[in-house]
Amino acid sequence: MNNYIILIIIYITLCFTNPAEAFRCKNEPIGRWDTKAKLYKYCGKPAYKGYKKIFYKGTYIDAETWYYNCGYGDFVYAVSFYDNIVIKEEPKERGSGVGQCD
Repeated sequence: MNNYIILIIIYITLCFTNPAEAFRCKNEPIGRWDTKAKLYKYCGKPAYKGYKKIFYKGTYIDAETWYYNCGYGDFVYAVSFYDNIVIKEEPKERGSGVGQCD
């Protein structure tokens, strides 16, 4: 009987948890508050660099944005910086070809 209760608790817990979908390079998670140096160390040179307007701390800023194509079956990620710190990372579209995030 106790085994069934434990299984039910595990099942309920798994039903209400979200999978960890994070941008990773060489199995290292990249997210908010990381630095450009860490991103470059693990991911290398971006496929494309640009600037875009991002709402940050109550105002719109021109954030430098690096794009990484993680390949077929993954995404192209846009990683935006303010003051050399990652402020936003988001998948933009489906990746293609050989990825640069391995």
